[in-house]
Amino acid sequence: MSTRPEIQPLVAWNPQLVKDYPAIHGAEIIEVPQMASLDVDGLQSNTVKLVQRADISATATIGTEAGHLYREYQTKRATGSFAVVPYVENLLQEKGASKEEIIEHVGIFIGHFVHKQPDGIDNMYEDARRLVNRMQPNEPLELPTPHFSNTYGDRLWQMPKVLLIGNQSFTIADTMDKTPPMKAIQAEDDNFYTYDPYSNSVYKAGSIVHFDDKAKAFETLPQNDRYSGVLVYRLQPGQTVEDLPERQRGNVPPNVSVASSLDQTYQNSQGLWIVDQSRTQEDAEQEQPSQFMQSIYLPINHAIEIVYPADNQLQPRSDAPSVEFRIAA
Repeated sequence: MSTRPEIQPLVAWNPQLVKDYPAIHGAEIIEVPQMASLDVDGLQSNTVKLVQRADISATATIGTEAGHLYREYQTKRATGSFAVVPYVENLLQEKGASKEEIIEHVGIFIGHFVHKQPDGIDNMYEDARRLVNRMQPNEPLELPTPHFSNTYGDRLWQMPKVLLIGNQSFTIADTMDKTPPMKAIQAEDDNFYTYDPYSNSVYKAGSIVHFDDKAKAFETLPQNDRYSGVLVYRLQPGQTVEDLPERQRGNVPPNVSVASSLDQTYQNSQGLWIVDQSRTQEDAEQEQPSQFMQSIYLPINHAIEIVYPADNQLQPRSDAPSVEFRIAA
């Protein structure tokens, strides 16, 4: 028996079916110049703030000493990543909890992590919030950049973090290399397709750009005009690239640009996202649409996981993971 909370199906789809979906179901097809794939930890979400948030939830729900989870994170982050939910599971097991009790308490912990924190705690980097805002319809193109979170790691730790970002589709990759999930939404005509079930719209893009803070994410990125990337090195004062963990630095393909902030990116006249290292925070702020995510704490409404079924069925399926705990009171 699994020691993990039971998860229910979400939407699953295949890009080839999405391509043909409008003709069959009357959905609107919206053509855009580019689609975007966004890493979560270190790119959109501030990992330190997330672990501090998890520390509060662990203390409140499973009785750990305040600061214990964060100290473990500080100890282990130098040599690798720190997945909070598996660590919580291990703590409960060490306390002698049964499998049923672990399932129950992990669910309570995740629900507290997502829903029970004080308003005003923003776990996103400010430049990431501005980037997502700038991907909404805006002058001069009045076209959005459809985007999804492309993350990697333990599923029960990744899904709550995606929910805290707000309404986004997401995919959880099997490796740190983020190219396979992008290839998964590329149809036979080489365009990229994604379906928005909220508006019953299909987005079609001629290219895709991936944003990440780890060089390894671009390991197999195709070197052609359909794919591009932005590698963001978030350096602290006095820090150099060589001071970063090995998994973050390294060589990247020539179609990947390097920036020190997401504010250095912008959408050019062709609707493509590129880097200009002379750009500032003020430039990015001025490019935000008049209606954007002004709240620093977004209500948790929806998250759709992108799953590509082998049977090519555009329908919910029993093995597509869900995040049903998001509606917990």
